[in-house]
Amino acid sequence: MAEHESEEEITVAAALRLGPLSGGVPEVLAGAGSLENPIRWVHTGEWLEMASVLRGGELLLTTGMGLPESPATQRRFVASLAERAIAGLVIELHTSIDQVPSAVIAEAEARSLPLIALHREIPFVEVTEALHREIVNRQALALERAEEAHRRFTELMLDGAGVPEVLEAMADLVGNPIILEKADEGVLYHQAHSAADAAVRAAWDAVTHRLSEAPDHVSVEVKLGRGRTWGTISALAVCSPLRRHDRIVLERGASVVALAMLQREGERSLAARQRGQFLARLMEVGAAVDEREAQAMAAELGFNRRALLRLPVVAVPAYRWSLGAAPSSETASASIWHELSRELASMRISAITGLLPRDGLAIVVALRTAANREQVASWINEVVRRAARGGLDAGVEMVVCVGSVSRSWAQVGAELRDALEMSNAVGHEPSQEWYDAGAVRLERLLWALRDDHALRTFVQRRLEPLAQHDREHRTQFLETVESYCAHGGRMAETARDLHLQRQSLYKRIERIRDLIGEELSDPDTRLGLHLALRARRYLGTLASAGENRTNGDG
Repeated sequence: MAEHESEEEITVAAALRLGPLSGGVPEVLAGAGSLENPIRWVHTGEWLEMASVLRGGELLLTTGMGLPESPATQRRFVASLAERAIAGLVIELHTSIDQVPSAVIAEAEARSLPLIALHREIPFVEVTEALHREIVNRQALALERAEEAHRRFTELMLDGAGVPEVLEAMADLVGNPIILEKADEGVLYHQAHSAADAAVRAAWDAVTHRLSEAPDHVSVEVKLGRGRTWGTISALAVCSPLRRHDRIVLERGASVVALAMLQREGERSLAARQRGQFLARLMEVGAAVDEREAQAMAAELGFNRRALLRLPVVAVPAYRWSLGAAPSSETASASIWHELSRELASMRISAITGLLPRDGLAIVVALRTAANREQVASWINEVVRRAARGGLDAGVEMVVCVGSVSRSWAQVGAELRDALEMSNAVGHEPSQEWYDAGAVRLERLLWALRDDHALRTFVQRRLEPLAQHDREHRTQFLETVESYCAHGGRMAETARDLHLQRQSLYKRIERIRDLIGEELSDPDTRLGLHLALRARRYLGTLASAGENRTNGDG
């Protein structure tokens, strides 16, 4: 693809590189600093009052036949064209004049109007055709890109994506950060694209304060019903220059965002995701956390600057680690976030709570003293569970994992990461109110080893004979062994748990013994089976014993 074809709009400089104009041996006599003026259309003419028929953005082609002899009149002629904001003036030499008058050159330079002399005669009609073809093609391309953007946004929404995903797509399309600002309330969400959060915030501050170093930006309004303006979406030229079609992309995206904002939870979800985005970046493995920058961002999100002790907490749905479980809706998570945020605010507790990218909440609470850790953790657990019971996903079990009290934002990120790992490990079957992320637990070891080949082999060899029998004969041997191990080999308790007669349980245990070739009464055998059953939860490699089972004694 030629260089000019990659540009979003045709400029004077690009037009000079096209065949018809370059064949005229063009020489820039004035206004070189304005050669990037975009050309809206091409016009030709030879009379002194040309400005009266121009609307701005035209490239004017002339042979100079209509130029007056008076330098003052020549200057007025150029001034009238500049006042119309034409893109540039091209004068062909040797047809009517042999050189461009010095007064014309001086006035064009003073007005920053590109003035080009052609040293060879060329057919103006060929220039007009070529440039008009370029202009129309590029306008069509811009519209095509805009329609593609609209299709992409709409598909995202139909697929259940939220506003953050639409803004992320918008940032990809324009190649720059996107700012979503609510009227009279400030920035609600930003998508940094490839820039650092600090750079985006600094750039937006420069724009809002109209500083000279502010980057170029383009903004469009987000309008709700009856023309009511909700806020604005802006693109900042931080990563790359803005292009003409970027405004159209923003306009298409704004209409989709407006639809989402009409939903009750739209703003709530955005606010939660903005905070979750900050906490998720702290949690990134190997991330270099700038303490001053993190402190500034936390303060913008409402965290008390003077709070030196911070308690990191993660709360996730328990069922998200169950095989075949459907993910919860973001609306439900946002509802829990809102309830927790409201409770924290009512207690005047400084905190940041946010939605994690893959479901659940990350929470950082300011503590007055480290001795309050357990009390605050228990209170958060109570609020989260109450909100989950009353939300759209009523009845969802939440797993709350609490990290150590932290004094730096880097430590907060590491503790949140540990808490999330702990929630992964214990979330399949929560057995207590909340978990200490620093505790040494078997589940955490098994979770860490979930991709280990040796562990997978161990589980396969220990349990596959029983799993295969359950699949083929619709028995419940795996469930039986799991209950037997959980009750320490005590037959009476196992029988009660499985709702079996003790004699039926004895028969089942004998058949299991024959299958595995080992006595279940042996402590080492029982330990190995129990470990394999616990590890199986994280591997998902064996069929569940609960599938296609019957109520018989097996």
